[in-house]
Amino acid sequence: MKRIKTLIIGILAIAVTFFASAADRPVSESGHYAFSSGDLVAAYKSGFLPVLSGDKKGVYIDTDRGIKRIRYSTECRLFPKLVISDQVVTISDVKYGFDNLRQSQLEASAMTETMRNEAATERTILLRGGGIAGAPPGGPSEEIQAEIDEMKEVQSENSEFVKESLENDAYGRGEFSDIINVKFNLFSETDLKNVYCAMVVRYLQRDRNISEKFSKAQVVRVKKIGNMDTGRPNKVRFSYPLPEGFVNDKGIEIFLFSGEGKPLATNQSRNLQPLTTEELQKIRPEL
Repeated sequence: MKRIKTLIIGILAIAVTFFASAADRPVSESGHYAFSSGDLVAAYKSGFLPVLSGDKKGVYIDTDRGIKRIRYSTECRLFPKLVISDQVVTISDVKYGFDNLRQSQLEASAMTETMRNEAATERTILLRGGGIAGAPPGGPSEEIQAEIDEMKEVQSENSEFVKESLENDAYGRGEFSDIINVKFNLFSETDLKNVYCAMVVRYLQRDRNISEKFSKAQVVRVKKIGNMDTGRPNKVRFSYPLPEGFVNDKGIEIFLFSGEGKPLATNQSRNLQPLTTEELQKIRPEL
């Protein structure tokens, strides 16, 4: 891990020098681009190992017992890195949606409890009013009728309270999120095999023990995309859970990788810059 940190510091230093002189670079380009991506590592036993490649079955890591395949759902991390690419994949129509499963369950529970209480009240009213046999010939007594009217009023007030609570988000729906719904389109100018992406989410995570306490957190989720054909739009859609917290689209970043584990530049990549031939020759040996 110390070696990885040292490599990252060296690469970032090169990146700072390169991008600081971006304003006075020659106009001519080499057909290559520099951009910010990262080294993807996945959890394995008690540590993390570099992700080498991926296919429709999962991603592959190099262990002390050889190459092992693990699931895309395995916990991952991404270490910042400056890389180069000879193409740029276009990401368009990006849409993020945020849901809270726990709060949705609270809402469903509240509605279920309301329906259960309404049924219980109806049974009680039926029994107090004379049961299945019907009300007495002269109708229920004034005392019993008063009880029935009161039960109906209380039940009506309770039902209205739950309805208004749901309409006013009293259960906190939308305030916190624990599920991210992702939707976007990809367009490539060349055929790409077994593409996968890493979604990095930076947000404020809610403490499990102290609900009022929040801390900065980062979650990395890896998702299979599959083969991409030249000139054909690829629709991507998936949902991923995360520990509950405050999250929005500004804290989300998508990184693409080819099946061989090579980072792919996109039109949304941070620090995306065209390279001249001289810059390419200078930077490539360092990467």
